[in-house]
Amino acid sequence: MQIRQSTRKRKTRAEAGLLVDSQISMYAKAPTEEVSMVEFEQFALDRLQVLKNLENMCAKNQKEGIPEMIRKAVRKFQLKGRKDQLSHFILRLAFCQTEDSRRWLTEYEKMFFRYRFMAATSDAKDHFFGEQKLKYH
Repeated sequence: MQIRQSTRKRKTRAEAGLLVDSQISMYAKAPTEEVSMVEFEQFALDRLQVLKNLENMCAKNQKEGIPEMIRKAVRKFQLKGRKDQLSHFILRLAFCQTEDSRRWLTEYEKMFFRYRFMAATSDAKDHFFGEQKLKYH
């Protein structure tokens, strides 16, 4: 049995449309890298679990516990960089079929972004504003 290395040139993270250093993203550019089916499924399930937990906490009016839940979930599921980007776009694909599912995803992704943004360091926020070419004072 012989194992050969692929001769295809692998894309860098930036070429694949993935976050390199940022903790916060607007998800403006879809990633183009290849993902295994196992990763695809696991990334989607992990992010969906976080969004469902967020929905449940809102339904139970436990909003004061949301920032801590998000911190723990980001750590537990390692929703940073590549996984964050890919899982976001996987769920966009999964939830695009009906208006209700798109609305649900948009609502909880927006909330997820808001809490992550509020918890980010000032350096991470500055980096985000620079990437998005936003000016603030």
